[in-house]
Amino acid sequence: MLKSFLSHSSNSHFSLHNIPFSAGKRVNSNKTFCVSRIGDYIIDLNALEHEGFFADFYKGKLFNSNTLNKFMAKDKTIWLNVRKRIQDLFLASNTSLSEDGKKLERILIKEKDFINTLPVSIGDYTDFYSGYHHAFNCGVMFRGVINALSPNWLHMPIAYHGRSSSVQINTDVVRPNGQIFDKEQDKPVFGPCKKLDYEVEIGYFIGGKGSKIGKPVKASEALDHVFGVVLLNDWSARDIQLWEMQPLGPFTSKNFLTTISPWIVMLEALKPFQVPIEKPLKEQLSYLQGDFSTYDIELSTYLQTLNSPIEVISKTSLKYIYWAISQQIAHHTITGCNIKPGDLMGTGTISGPNQGTGGCLMELAKDAREPISLSTGETRSYLQDHDIVTFEGVCHKDDITVGFGTCSSKVIPSIV
Repeated sequence: MLKSFLSHSSNSHFSLHNIPFSAGKRVNSNKTFCVSRIGDYIIDLNALEHEGFFADFYKGKLFNSNTLNKFMAKDKTIWLNVRKRIQDLFLASNTSLSEDGKKLERILIKEKDFINTLPVSIGDYTDFYSGYHHAFNCGVMFRGVINALSPNWLHMPIAYHGRSSSVQINTDVVRPNGQIFDKEQDKPVFGPCKKLDYEVEIGYFIGGKGSKIGKPVKASEALDHVFGVVLLNDWSARDIQLWEMQPLGPFTSKNFLTTISPWIVMLEALKPFQVPIEKPLKEQLSYLQGDFSTYDIELSTYLQTLNSPIEVISKTSLKYIYWAISQQIAHHTITGCNIKPGDLMGTGTISGPNQGTGGCLMELAKDAREPISLSTGETRSYLQDHDIVTFEGVCHKDDITVGFGTCSSKVIPSIV
C-alpha cells in the first residue's frame, strides 16, 4: 500500500493510489489552473511544472491553463509519467519535497480554500444505453416482457449525441419546461416537467491524438484513447421524453443539463478493480468481439429532501454494464466517425439485477406505480423541488480505496 507524507483518512477517495486530475481556482481568485489531489490537499500542477518536476517528460507548458485539454491531448505515456511522478514526490519515504516548506506552500492548497471548475473544454458528447438491466426494466414497463429490448439492443451499443454545452460540474438543476402529452385533453400542453429524474452513469473522456475520419478504432485498442472517468448524472424529463422521443430519440428532455463530478480518475488507478464483462446473451459481430473487462465501481445514490435527512436510496456498480467501454468506442467509430481529445462519452444508466439497484427513480418507483419510501415516511415517485441528489463512486479492494468524490445537484423550481 502506498503511503504519503500528506495525512488523510484511511477511507479517503484520494489516496496515492488515485491521483485524479481536475481544474479550479483558489478562493477569492479568478486565475484557473490544473490540479491533482491527495486527501484534502489540492496539488497545483502549474506550480509543480514551474518547479521543473515534469521537464524530463515534455517541453512547454501544459498546466497553466483553465482546462486539462492540453495535457489530455498528449500521448498516454506522458499521462502515466506525470501521475507516477506525483506519486513518487508525495511518498512518505521521499523527503526531497516534504522537508521543503517553501515549495510546499507554493504547491499545496487546502480543499477549503479551493473551488473546482469544469475540468475539460468538452467537444462532443455521446450518451450510450449500455446497461442491460436498465434497458430491460424500462422496456418491461412500456412494452412488456416479450418486447422489453428493441431488436437491435443485444447486437450493438445504442447511443445518441447529446449537448456538450450543458455539461456542468456539481450545480443546481432548474426544473425544465416543455411539451407534455396530456391524455385527458388528448393533446400536448406546455408546462413544467412533472417527472424529473436522474440517471446514474459513468462518463469517460477521450484523450491522446484521437482518431481520423474514415479510420475506425479497434475494440482491442480503444482504452488507449480513454484519459479517465467521472461520475455522470444524465438528467431526464420523463414526461417530455415520452412525447418527443419518436422517431429520433430524446432531445429537449435530456439537453437541459448533464452533471459530472469534478475529479477525473485515470484508468490506471482503476486497474486493481477490473472485472470480466458479463457474457453476451447473443453472438456479437466480429468488430465487437474480444475479452473485455469493466470495473467494480460501487455507485451509491443519496436523496435529501426539505423534510428528510440525506439517505441512500440505491446502490449499483459498473460491473453490471453489458457493453464494455471498448465496445462502445469501437461501435462509435465503426462508420469512420472520428473522436477527439476532450470528447465525453456516457455509459448509459447503470442498474443491477436486484431490488434497490435501479439507476433512476423511474426504475425504483416503477414509473410512479410503486413510490419509494424515505426514513421519515415521505415518498418519491419522481424528484420534487428542493430535493438534492448526490452520487458517490468508490472502489475497494484489500487496503486500497480509490474514489471519485461526489456528484451533487439541487432541484430548483421552474422559471416559468
